[in-house]
Amino acid sequence: MSTTETASLMSRESAAADPVIEARRKRAKRTALLLGGIALLVYVGFIVLTGMGR
Repeated sequence: MSTTETASLMSRESAAADPVIEARRKRAKRTALLLGGIALLVYVGFIVLTGMGR
């Protein structure tokens, strides 16, 4: 393993241990899941509405 790879791995480990970054990551994941859920509901809604219109 080169020194660049080692430094990269070490910086990722220290970043993962940082509570601020961890909180941001958690909030971003929750936001992504929320937006994904809304998009899925809109998609299913269009399918249901077009199916009922026939």
